[in-house]
Amino acid sequence: MIRWSYLAPRLILAAILWAFCALAMDPLLERGLEKAGSRSLGARVGMSRLRTGIFPPFIEISSFDAADPSEPMKNLIEFQRLRMNLEGRPLLEKKLAGSAELSGLRWGTPRSRSGALPKAPPSKASAALSDYASRSKDIGLGAATQAKTDLSARYSVKPEDLKSLAMAKDLKAAWPGRMKAWRERVDGFDAEGKARELKLLVDKASASQDLPSRLGALRELQQKSSALKGGLGELKSSLASEMDKAKEELRAVEAAKAADLEGLRGKLNLPRFDAKTLSSYLLGGKTASGLEKALRLLELARKHMPAKGQTPEPALRGEDVPFPKEFSLPAFHLKTMKLSGSMDLGGPLDFSGEVLDLTTEPALLGRPAVLELRGASGGRSIELKAELDHTGETASERIFLKGRGFPVAELQAGDPSSFAVAVSPGVASFSGELTLEGQKLRGKLSLEETGIRVEPQAGSVSKAVEEALRSSLSRIDKLSAVVELSGELDSPELSLSSNIGDAVSQALKQALGAELQARTKTLEGQVDKLVGEETRGLTRSMDEGTKDILARLGLGDSKLRELQDSIGQKLRLPGSGLPDLKKLFR
Repeated sequence: MIRWSYLAPRLILAAILWAFCALAMDPLLERGLEKAGSRSLGARVGMSRLRTGIFPPFIEISSFDAADPSEPMKNLIEFQRLRMNLEGRPLLEKKLAGSAELSGLRWGTPRSRSGALPKAPPSKASAALSDYASRSKDIGLGAATQAKTDLSARYSVKPEDLKSLAMAKDLKAAWPGRMKAWRERVDGFDAEGKARELKLLVDKASASQDLPSRLGALRELQQKSSALKGGLGELKSSLASEMDKAKEELRAVEAAKAADLEGLRGKLNLPRFDAKTLSSYLLGGKTASGLEKALRLLELARKHMPAKGQTPEPALRGEDVPFPKEFSLPAFHLKTMKLSGSMDLGGPLDFSGEVLDLTTEPALLGRPAVLELRGASGGRSIELKAELDHTGETASERIFLKGRGFPVAELQAGDPSSFAVAVSPGVASFSGELTLEGQKLRGKLSLEETGIRVEPQAGSVSKAVEEALRSSLSRIDKLSAVVELSGELDSPELSLSSNIGDAVSQALKQALGAELQARTKTLEGQVDKLVGEETRGLTRSMDEGTKDILARLGLGDSKLRELQDSIGQKLRLPGSGLPDLKKLFR
């Protein structure tokens, strides 16, 4: 006999559990995944349906889309269907493992409504690339082409801003004191007084009839004349050192003046016409935007696939603390996933690929995650390979991308309000490689587009500049560009070169070279006038002071020479065996 009083409550409980799993669990799990994905990406993540099953266990997601944080009216990624077949044993440990199939994968598709969320602080990499794009755009050539010939009409040099002028004034103010100190030193030496004393000794020696007295006077004369000559030589040597020091200080003023001029050119926004700067101006914004998306995906991968010893992204509620055991499974392990989809590269291109060993605990699994993707149709092809090795203490990623034969729509490079170029439709091929070891970035992307025409869109340039640009760009039938990436993940650095940048550089130098030279000369004239007045006054003061001191020292020299002329006559001692006394003073 059935005991309904025993069985009925249990049947009701089972029915409630079944109803919850069938009707409530999937919507709750769907909202939880959308919330977690949106919080992690910084933009809306949605899906039309999430469905789970138990016999056999699986998870299926339909119509998934994730908005691009930098372009919220576009999707960063979307797919039509993802089905992951789960293994039973990991489920018993509240873990997910199995294989999957993903179809309808696409990138950059438009959205019907914005995917923007309340603005979160950008990552350091995004901020650095955004700053690069902004600086590239702000290079601007309008200021160069619209400026007047006379720079003084736009900017008057402010004396208080010139470091070289302050240095020259300080030197000019200090020089009289230095000359005064030298005069006091020369006067204290008293070369003329010492020469008179020597003359008295000569007279004394010549008047003496006693040979020992004359010899004693001669010894004293020798000592004092040597001291006079040595003192005069030391003073002249020290004065030469002082003048060398003054000349070095004047050279420092000239170096400061050159630095002042460079700074003033920066304030005046005088354009730089080197090819790399112009390539950054024309192509830097679009390049930085594409790299920003790639680095954002790498940052997400590192956040949810931490290397050994690093802390994973925290869960929405609570935290599981695993206890060590002999064999432990990762919390999530996608063993294999077949994927397929299409991309719009000059028309739809179908592709297929595979993902291996995607896991939230790479160190526990011990194998890198691998992605391979290929597609080819009608002379077009694309190949993508990526390896994410987070198994050790230092995470590393290697990405290789190659494509060829892609029709490209018309491209506008630069700012039309200032200066831009229009590149007609063509056929592009590209190849690139990106490596990230720890925080160290290294990458290179090469692009070539053939069958093109390039024309200037001169919003604010002069007629002469526009004609020079048109002539230079008309010779280009192929676009070649190289992007090099270096630095660190938090502070990436870009270097961009292109043949269009080379052509624009040559045209601008040709059209604006003479005008720029005249403007720079005007600027230099303003600085030279201010600084030159001080340095010329200082030079005159130095020349006059030096001549005065040398004259004082030369007076002692002339007295010494007069003594030499009279010594031979007054102190000649025939038969004494003494040398010619003139040699004592040479």
